[in-house]
Amino acid sequence: CALASVGRSPFTLAYFRCRTLARRVEELADSEDYDAVFVSTAAMGPYARSVRAPRLLDLMDADSDKWRRLSEVSPIPKRWIYGLEAERMRTLESDLIAESHRSFVVNGRERERLDQRSSARIDVLSNGAPEQLPGLAEIEKTPDPTVIFVGTMSYQPSVDAVCYFAHEILPLLRERYPALEFWIVGRSPKPEVVRLQELPGVVVTGTVPTVENFLRRAWIFVAPHRVAPGLQNKILEAMQAGLPVVCSQDCLVGLAEGGFESGRDLFCAETPSDWEIAVSSLIEMPELRDSMADAAVEKLRTTYSWERVGDQLEETLSTLTSVPGTAAHTQP
Repeated sequence: CALASVGRSPFTLAYFRCRTLARRVEELADSEDYDAVFVSTAAMGPYARSVRAPRLLDLMDADSDKWRRLSEVSPIPKRWIYGLEAERMRTLESDLIAESHRSFVVNGRERERLDQRSSARIDVLSNGAPEQLPGLAEIEKTPDPTVIFVGTMSYQPSVDAVCYFAHEILPLLRERYPALEFWIVGRSPKPEVVRLQELPGVVVTGTVPTVENFLRRAWIFVAPHRVAPGLQNKILEAMQAGLPVVCSQDCLVGLAEGGFESGRDLFCAETPSDWEIAVSSLIEMPELRDSMADAAVEKLRTTYSWERVGDQLEETLSTLTSVPGTAAHTQP
């Protein structure tokens, strides 16, 4: 929680919050012996170095690659800043993987990126689909076509995605469907996202009480990411809510290991023209929307199970903690 607020804090306040968090972890590390320590994301990795126990590092994504790709689609000076962050994160990831007994990423694509610079063991630990909430099926769709994007709108890949859609794709769709709206649902929208409301058909909600109500009322979920590391949970959530999905090729790569195919479980689009065709097809054919949404939900049930993910993690923990000599942390 402390780290989550660092990016929005003045430098001095952020510095003292990080120092406080580091001291607290050191106090916990000295207070008792632990069977294992589970580290979530590379950003938290340095804080766990003082804990003398087998260390499991869940990187989720190769963040260094995310910053590299953001540098490729961003203007100067952000291009330089993101490029520098990519190099620094690359070094941190390599060091943390070497120090950990086992590391995880969310899919095979991320593992391939990290395997190229590490001989340590990296396993795939996927995400699970959320459970479907009762009572939402009765919520009525909007009378006019609505496409929706959900995400934390201070997260740069999401900011880039909605700006790209609003400027390059939405005008093409509104030529055919003048009443169509593009909903951007998510907390902490950056100024460039808020300004999108000046465009016809764009609605920026900010924080909402329940995302599910917006998903149920919308017609189509869009994920127009030009930078899509790992596995986009927002797509899984939209599918579970019964929405057909149109996504970029980069998003589809993260889902392909789960068996998702364009044209059957979702639509994949790259150019603005591709997006116009895919979204228009779903708007004009209600039966296609229903069949695609049903196919995606079925795929979720068979592929993305939290129970399966939990079993895999439990097995790894049991293996590490049962090996003699791993009660205290040693280099793997």
